[in-house]
Amino acid sequence: EFMPQVLKDVGTADLSSFIATLEKVSKDEKLIASVRKYAAQYEHLYAGRMAPDAEFYDAEGNVSKLSDYRGKVVYIDTWATWCGPCKREIPFLKTLEEAYHGKNIQFISVSTDKDVSAWKTFIARESMSGLQLHQSQEMEKTMSYLYVVNSIPRFMLIDEDGKIVSVDAPRPSSGEEIRAMIDRVLND
Repeated sequence: EFMPQVLKDVGTADLSSFIATLEKVSKDEKLIASVRKYAAQYEHLYAGRMAPDAEFYDAEGNVSKLSDYRGKVVYIDTWATWCGPCKREIPFLKTLEEAYHGKNIQFISVSTDKDVSAWKTFIARESMSGLQLHQSQEMEKTMSYLYVVNSIPRFMLIDEDGKIVSVDAPRPSSGEEIRAMIDRVLND
């Protein structure tokens, strides 16, 4: 009964301290084992871990990997053309990209669209800025699989060394919240 709320509240957050507290206050081994099992799914996505090397392709079919962008801070937008909340973030994302133009940051929008032609049409029609990519056709190499993306839009921030800052980064529409996070990573 308790787990659905934990899952909703924490998502991919590091549950280490939560588990330690739970172990102190509960004798329910079944519950503790359940929380540990859930947390194990996301341990590879905790801040400070190396970012899984997802694969993408651009509108011309050229393949790249996340590791190809090492040396730059990377802000990733995982989205789809049919997603209303995703499309509402686009103007804010464009503004954010303009604010950081010339800085050591790469903005990457990764489409999860099943209809690749719809994605290509959309990015051309909307004059999308940043690097427009589509996730790999091979499930084990996709953003959705490697980063356990089960809802979009989802934003992620990776540092210059390829380490995760956040796989649940603030949206561009958060304004100062995302700018402060990016500034901190750029200045580290």
